[in-house]
Amino acid sequence: MATVYSSKNFDDGSFRAHGNFDAHIEDDVYICSVRGPLNLEGIIALGKARRACFAQVKYSETIPTIVVLSNSMLMSPEAFSVYAENLKRDLESKKSTLVMAYVVPNDIEGRTIMMPLFSKIFAENNITWQIFEDVEEAKVWIQGIRFP
Repeated sequence: MATVYSSKNFDDGSFRAHGNFDAHIEDDVYICSVRGPLNLEGIIALGKARRACFAQVKYSETIPTIVVLSNSMLMSPEAFSVYAENLKRDLESKKSTLVMAYVVPNDIEGRTIMMPLFSKIFAENNITWQIFEDVEEAKVWIQGIRFP
């Protein structure tokens, strides 16, 4: 059974993290389920969990990733900036990039505001990504990218 890294395991700041997540590696795919909104402390905890997950697997150049979002994508500009910085640092330290399936329901709070911001940082970090509404579709796409 995969080790699950949860927000409650990485929330060690002086202010409580808002939102929650669970992350794990399944068949060498990094899978993270996030229920937002996340505040700055939640984003910091998420970064710590991502690094712990990435340390489990010896990736080559590409880390296959599925992120499943629910409730809300909203976060403060400061939290988003830290998310972008952490993502860039983690990828540079692994000398890797991501192939990312983002599972985002049409009715999630903040979708129209946040998706252009995510799109920009993914482009800046050479991340190949696609939006899905269904987890199974995302898994099929990830497998197609990994094993064309």
